[in-house]
Amino acid sequence: MIYVATHNNVAGWGEKSIENIKAAQLGDDVQVVIQQTTPEGTKRIHIGGGNTSETEMGSDVDSGDAGTLVDFAKWGKEVAPAEKYALVLWSHGSGWAPGEIQGIKLERSVTQPFTADEFNTRSAQGGRYNIFFTPSMRHILENDSPTERDIAFDNGTGHSLDTVELGKALTKIKRSLGQPVDLLGMNACLMATVEIVYEVKDSATVYVASEELMPAESWPYTEILTDLGNSPCLDSVGLSKLIVEKYDAFFKALDVDLTERGIDGATLTAVRVNGIAPLAERVKTLATALMADIDEQMGPVYDAQLLTTQFQNGHKSYHLYDLGMFCDKLAQMEETSAPVKEAAEAIVAQLNDPDFILAEAHTAAADDGIMGLTTYLMEPVGAKLSPFYGHTAYARETGWGAFLQAYFTAVENAG
Repeated sequence: MIYVATHNNVAGWGEKSIENIKAAQLGDDVQVVIQQTTPEGTKRIHIGGGNTSETEMGSDVDSGDAGTLVDFAKWGKEVAPAEKYALVLWSHGSGWAPGEIQGIKLERSVTQPFTADEFNTRSAQGGRYNIFFTPSMRHILENDSPTERDIAFDNGTGHSLDTVELGKALTKIKRSLGQPVDLLGMNACLMATVEIVYEVKDSATVYVASEELMPAESWPYTEILTDLGNSPCLDSVGLSKLIVEKYDAFFKALDVDLTERGIDGATLTAVRVNGIAPLAERVKTLATALMADIDEQMGPVYDAQLLTTQFQNGHKSYHLYDLGMFCDKLAQMEETSAPVKEAAEAIVAQLNDPDFILAEAHTAAADDGIMGLTTYLMEPVGAKLSPFYGHTAYARETGWGAFLQAYFTAVENAG
């Protein structure tokens, strides 16, 4: 099941992905269902048994409504019932670009209502719309003042709210399928975060996403699906490894300089989702140890942060740092306390466990040392934490949100 939500400025690239899907040799035991939304309208496509059928759905479908995604999954089960289900979300992901949200906050009145039409129109007109679900934009725009909307943008609010919406949608999809999604894939930017994996921990078996911006060429669907057609008995782990392998090979062979697009390289990570709860427990231990001695530990935290890869660093707005690299650097700092060092090393050990991080691809030399998953972590100078980060289950249940606030407060008091 592939949900192509491209009522936006990447509709052409979404169309190319669908062409690549149609070019695959699926065999007799693999079927693909697609819902594609563009500025022209929405249609559903069913490919299987050597046949392709398409159904037009008109121009009133809001692909940013989580209910639309849930309805698509229900339809997919009806027309192509299966033993195993993969769901891939194809769109922008993970945040806001400055021009779009700054323009919104300045041009609209405080009392002007938000509408789905505005959401679709803005994204279609070339604004860099990097948010998947409509409620995430609504939460930004319904802040009481332009200043509050600015804070929301600066601190990645769209990302955290999108995480919550995705979790809600996957819970409903699990219910309609009668089982968790075997593989949840994000053909979207910056979605390999611990916050997202934790939010879908009860609704998916394997998760595949990128820490980095997703190049417009996206996944090499022809190669992936043809190999799946030749080996239809692959389980979710095997399929996730196949996706990462083909993605890695595709971008290493691609004669394109991604740095010209502001992308250091292509990355992709496959995660066994049931490992996120043990990781969260280790993060909770780290957060607790840091908060217990934050005045002394804020220095090592800041030094480690400066040495950690931030995605997407060029935009300075997503505040997503590689969790494993951060913990590795933190454990090596001379001033790091013994409890913090032990907790950080435990996180690194799990992120190095091949039974949790199933596969990784990194085509950029700058990615040496990253471990597959990012987390929300901001430099505590000249910025404010998102007031909405605490909406994520991960922030609440690990204490990571409380640690970030304690970290910011300690730095402010010391300054």
